[in-house]
Amino acid sequence: MVEIKSRGQIAPLVVCAAFIVITVASVVLRVAGRRIKNIALQAEDYLIFVALVFVLGLITCDIIGVTHGGVGRHAADIIAEDGPQVLVAFLKDLVAIQMLWATSLMFIKLSILCFYIRIFNVKPFIMASIAVAVLVVLWALSVILCGFLLCRPFEYNWDQSIEGSCGDQIKSYIITGALNIVTDALVLGLPMPMIWRLKINLRSKIALTGIFTIGFFIFIISIIRLKSLITVSYEDITYSVPDALIWSMLEPSLGLTLASIPIMRPVFSKIFPDNTQQGNTGLSNTNPTSNSGLAPKNFQRIDEYPLDPMRPDFSENRTYVTEGRGPFYDMESQKSSQSEAELVTSNIKVKQEWDVRRT
Repeated sequence: MVEIKSRGQIAPLVVCAAFIVITVASVVLRVAGRRIKNIALQAEDYLIFVALVFVLGLITCDIIGVTHGGVGRHAADIIAEDGPQVLVAFLKDLVAIQMLWATSLMFIKLSILCFYIRIFNVKPFIMASIAVAVLVVLWALSVILCGFLLCRPFEYNWDQSIEGSCGDQIKSYIITGALNIVTDALVLGLPMPMIWRLKINLRSKIALTGIFTIGFFIFIISIIRLKSLITVSYEDITYSVPDALIWSMLEPSLGLTLASIPIMRPVFSKIFPDNTQQGNTGLSNTNPTSNSGLAPKNFQRIDEYPLDPMRPDFSENRTYVTEGRGPFYDMESQKSSQSEAELVTSNIKVKQEWDVRRT
């Protein structure tokens, strides 16, 4: 373990520690939201569980990169003070970080797409979602294959003393990062046409758009990460990489958290109940001992409008007869001189009779 003394070492450790708590809490609240609504875990939930494993693996690799790989220090100082094995440890760690980053993002995006499909169960939309999912999987596979095949033999990634060669690793990071932004845009934009076709008012459409574009923050982080990769140099990799590591960890960690927010809403509704309606109506519970079986807290007895009592001698027998789509006839049967045959001229007849009496 190397000595921790510079800002470039402390910052990644603090961010990683914070997002271990945030990501785990997000998934726990997600499950709690399902339980509160009595909804079984869906496919998108299981995909998030898998994504959490890879996100935690990514965060662990970032921590190892600082504590055992010398991240935040100059490579020359590491070799002089701690030996070349520390630098070798980080280069191995960097390969794992790249693959875990791509895999975690893949499962998060697949989870979001499954959520879309469950909400907008329309065949053309489902086909479009599957097409985007295929692109996401192909992108992740390209990142993994790039990590395995860019340097030949594979050990040449961390041991340049053996015979071998590598492609331009920084350029490969930038290309895969740019393609990641493209998949982000596709996932974010996919539900927008469906939302704006809904038969709801403009305010509701804007609100729904805001909920579904909450991942726009991840889109911004992807761009910042891509910009940070441009400054990375393999000539002093441990000193130039901290910002790129932080943004690479933030992207899937925040993605997982934001993808869980719509599912965890019942938890916050339970903790912070909305009393707006009760406060606005001014209704209160004036009969808490009522045994009617209904919740009385939102109702108030109004006594200023009493009902007229029914006359003791009131008794009425009414007959309502209608035919087809014709007019609705209301007559007192005892005063009617028309026969039923005269009223009904079609083959369809509806007849209803009742007595109203006071007992």
